[in-house]
Amino acid sequence: MSNIQNLIKSRKIDGLLIINPEITEEDWDYIKESGIPFVVMHFQQKYARTEEMDFVYTDHKKGGYLATTHLINIGRRKIICLSEDNSSDFQFEKRTEGYLAALQDNGLPVDRSLIFSMDYSFSFGYELIKEKSELIHKIDAIFAEADLVALGCIEALKELGVGVPEDISVVGYDDIELGKYFKPRLTTVHQPREEHAIYACNRLNELIEGGSRKPPMQKIVPPRLVVRESCGAFEKEPENIPLE
Repeated sequence: MSNIQNLIKSRKIDGLLIINPEITEEDWDYIKESGIPFVVMHFQQKYARTEEMDFVYTDHKKGGYLATTHLINIGRRKIICLSEDNSSDFQFEKRTEGYLAALQDNGLPVDRSLIFSMDYSFSFGYELIKEKSELIHKIDAIFAEADLVALGCIEALKELGVGVPEDISVVGYDDIELGKYFKPRLTTVHQPREEHAIYACNRLNELIEGGSRKPPMQKIVPPRLVVRESCGAFEKEPENIPLE
């Protein structure tokens, strides 16, 4: 029996805030059958029925769109996209969809050879730039779907004598604390996680107190672009794009 099942069976908890996307189908079935109140944060769940679920997460497609459109608005045209090599993680899939939509909406060709996927980490960005240094002469921007990957890219570019943002602009995603102090400071997409927590905790408390489960709370929160030095120019954020 899993930890989740043990917690529910022991009756030591009144509700669940679910943040981990790697929950098994068996555990989801157990959660549903138990009737315990729960709210999902930050991700979509592939096993549970979404239409019946209380959830809150970021509009990741818009995040990818914001990042890529900003790069296009400052004159960048050859933009590589660095994603996560995990087909079950919808966040990165949606960020890539936003990247592709921005290219298409601005009349730029989609070049799949400029999309790379791996486990997201500092070393992914660093090693990719070092191993594929010929790319430096073919691109003018990088959209990394995680800040750590973006910082790895910047470090490798600096070691290769490439100016950021003079030669190549870089945008990350997540707005981690380190990005504010890295040189150059990182332009990134900010996820409003504090807002997620407020929505989720308020809803879970309502369910625990006997509130109706219908209709469920289903919040998709827009991100925002935080423009710093790694792009070299400040632009107005693009308008909202419709959710699918």
